[in-house]
Amino acid sequence: MQHVLPIDTPLGLGSVTLQDESGRTLRLDQVSTVVEDHQPLIGDAVVSGGSGQGVMLVVEKFPGASTRDVTAGVQAALDDMRPGLSGVQIDSNVYQAQSYIDSALRNLGIWTLAGALLLLIVLALALFSWRLVVVAFATIVLSMTTAALVLYLAGVTFNLMVLAGLAVALGLVVEDAVASATVPSHPVTVQRVCATLLILLAPLPLVFLGGVAETFSRPAVMAYAAAVAVSTVVALVVAPALASLLFRGEPAGPPVSPLARPAAWLFDRSVPAFLRRPVWAWGVVAVLAAGLLTLVPQVGGGSSLLPSPQDRSLVIQWQAAPGTSLTEMDRITTAATREVARIPGVRDVGADLGRAVKSDQDARVDSGQIWVTLADSADYETTVGQIDRTLESYPGLRSEVGTYPQDRVQDVRSNTNQSLVVRVYGIDFGVLHDKAEELSQKIAKVPGVVRPTVQSLTTQPTLQVEVNLPAAQKYALNPGDVRRTATIYFQGLTVGQLYQDQAVFDVVVKGVPQTLATPAALSNLLIDTPSGDQVRLGDVASVTVVPEPALISHDATLRSVDVTATVSGRDLGAVLDDVRAQVAGTSMPLEYHAEVLDNLTQQRSQALWVAGLAIGAAVVGFLLLQAALLSWRLAALAFLTLPLAGAGGVAAASLDGGLLTIGALVGLFTVLGIAARNAVVLIGAYQALGQDARDPAAVLRVTRERAGAVLLTAFATAALMVPPVLFAGIPGADILHPLAAVVLGGLVTSTLLALLVLPALFVRFAPARPERSDMAEMPA
Repeated sequence: MQHVLPIDTPLGLGSVTLQDESGRTLRLDQVSTVVEDHQPLIGDAVVSGGSGQGVMLVVEKFPGASTRDVTAGVQAALDDMRPGLSGVQIDSNVYQAQSYIDSALRNLGIWTLAGALLLLIVLALALFSWRLVVVAFATIVLSMTTAALVLYLAGVTFNLMVLAGLAVALGLVVEDAVASATVPSHPVTVQRVCATLLILLAPLPLVFLGGVAETFSRPAVMAYAAAVAVSTVVALVVAPALASLLFRGEPAGPPVSPLARPAAWLFDRSVPAFLRRPVWAWGVVAVLAAGLLTLVPQVGGGSSLLPSPQDRSLVIQWQAAPGTSLTEMDRITTAATREVARIPGVRDVGADLGRAVKSDQDARVDSGQIWVTLADSADYETTVGQIDRTLESYPGLRSEVGTYPQDRVQDVRSNTNQSLVVRVYGIDFGVLHDKAEELSQKIAKVPGVVRPTVQSLTTQPTLQVEVNLPAAQKYALNPGDVRRTATIYFQGLTVGQLYQDQAVFDVVVKGVPQTLATPAALSNLLIDTPSGDQVRLGDVASVTVVPEPALISHDATLRSVDVTATVSGRDLGAVLDDVRAQVAGTSMPLEYHAEVLDNLTQQRSQALWVAGLAIGAAVVGFLLLQAALLSWRLAALAFLTLPLAGAGGVAAASLDGGLLTIGALVGLFTVLGIAARNAVVLIGAYQALGQDARDPAAVLRVTRERAGAVLLTAFATAALMVPPVLFAGIPGADILHPLAAVVLGGLVTSTLLALLVLPALFVRFAPARPERSDMAEMPA
């Protein structure tokens, strides 16, 4: 037996008959409004710039997954569904992380081609031999491609930080290539090995920054180390073989470059003067040291260590007053997205409000996100500024324009970047707030605690129904009857299901929308009594609007309120001990307690650990210099040039927005590496003079021989860094632009130190007798 339900529309359900208590037969639609509706929404979407209705699907990839593969997979799935969704428009361009990656890679390709062209021009003008140019250029290309292959085989996911690490290593790869081209048969020396180890050791502290910064810096350091190691092998194995092959049967002696004469003229009017007047070299050291001491405290500029990508897909945090209804948020957001869509340069706009059914985010209906995609031709700063001003014009709403990566990073940092926190646990918010205020006043007296603040609770208007027991007893009602009726009226009660094909529809009884608008409407709600009569809710209970917390923080069953403060001017451990003593001395009601959260100590410990690693790396680096030069004095001289070489990079960073960015910091390692190799190779060449090592004429001769390689390394590296410096504010420049700016500035000071300061100071500090022998040279 098969029963076929004849009800498949609201009209059919409304025709169902029922009897009232007097025995009259009525249709359902005579005593109620029967409509097709949806369950109460906890979120909504605004699509097509507010001009249409639709559904927004937000897809988030797992960490470590390829953005390109996930994007391609989602797009393929949508394309497969299109034939079965006739009449439905699918727009997958509201936001795509892959669009930023594609733009960044396209820009990176342009920069690479431009840099390679400039590099070829520099090599051709300086070497003036196509064979030497081939050796140098092939060494650079082979080193970088091999390093990329090694990273790929190691399972490293390529991103901008990996590319930044390869870019950092470019200066050292160029130095290896220049050495291979200018001295094709150069031997493997202890100096060069120690300098390479020092270069690999220098960025080690960046691997242990902790938190989000470590996530960005670790892949860059891995790529940097891989490129330096591969470049060393290529320069020692492949480059000599290639040079031997190309120069077979060629006459000895390289051709003279047209730049040789002006370079010699400049050399003769600068380097000998510094050798004759060592006080000039000391003056340069003093100026660079003073510049470092002056600029370093200022270069932070409030900038974030993390990059701020110029992503043309924006996500805007959108927050209204607590308690704003979803209907009102829909109206306001629709108007805002329409206005944003009319801004020149905006290509697509969409928004989501509240949260989705399966969302992992805690969001209320009075908040949301607006997704905006900018056209490629739009001026980024101008368009973002217009969007920001447009959204700020809506009174009572708060907006924050950013990008999705920044939003994700901020979510993570908000859970870790806390100051001193005292958390009070309990049940009643009134008692919690009073105790938090009491603790705030107490810890404010602890030396070293700055600005203790009690966490403010965001409240929203809430209907509160409190049953009047004596009044309810007159009608034989209990509080459960009142709660049950009010809940059904507002939230609804499922009383059955209707089935159509494979779909199941709930039948829900609830109050009609127009009677739910005001507290007075709830007071007029009629409640059935056991006697069969009805009584107004307002006659048996009070209905009021009270403020209640919009978001309640829990630990198990207990609520919590935080007291936050910063620590300054005193040892952190001593401050924490005094704060704990104040907390322990504060009386708490039953089931209430307070504790001091120790996140700040963990952050300080991480900072001390990184500082310790930096000091350890510096000590080991100094020992490597001593092992290379076999002289404590000369090791100290070489070590002195390393921080001074970065003075130009620090100055460039101060002009470019600050040194405290990942890109600027890793850029310093390119300068450090070039300066270390310059110092070790030059001092090693001076030591090879033996008894003539303190003779200014002999030192000048060696400096002249090595000056070409030093200058060519600087100019060739600069050629590769010019394109990212010229094109700021576009996708891909977020990391490479500050990196390149620091490298260009550092190349100026490192080259001046190598050719002007180091020879003069070597003559002053060189030992009277040679402290090393030819044992420093090993067979290749």
